[in-house]
Amino acid sequence: MEFKYSTGNKKIGKDTVIFNMGSATECSSKKAGLCDIDCYALKAEIQYKNTLPARQHQEKYWLANDSFTIAEAIQKAVSRNTKVKITHVRVNESGDFHTSECLDKLIEIAEMLPKTKFYTYTHRSDLIDDSTHMRLPKNLVINTSDWPVSKLLRIR
Repeated sequence: MEFKYSTGNKKIGKDTVIFNMGSATECSSKKAGLCDIDCYALKAEIQYKNTLPARQHQEKYWLANDSFTIAEAIQKAVSRNTKVKITHVRVNESGDFHTSECLDKLIEIAEMLPKTKFYTYTHRSDLIDDSTHMRLPKNLVINTSDWPVSKLLRIR
């Protein structure tokens, strides 16, 4: 299965790879009752016919592969882009962590690629707690949503 990604958009610079663990249509936060906002990512999946299938493909890739395989694919994507130097990976423009194993996998990927900055947003207050920031590598930022700012996880 091929690693598919996009780079940049109107809000994010072209120096950023975008990869999703899932779609907004099937969002694990929404299913867990942790997110009740009107999701902009869902609007894109409804408006553009290729968006949902692309995100579903990314989800299958994420779930089917281990952290080493995904890190290797990200590294190839970074080195393949010759027009703009890729310095960031945005994880989950849509969707969220499925399980704590997904959180662990992302941490492992960031540890394998220390020169690349990773960031994501989450509503998964059931998976993120005060001890999570102690496990994060310096190049991974997890922005939390809908709970106290004290749990905002930033680069140490």
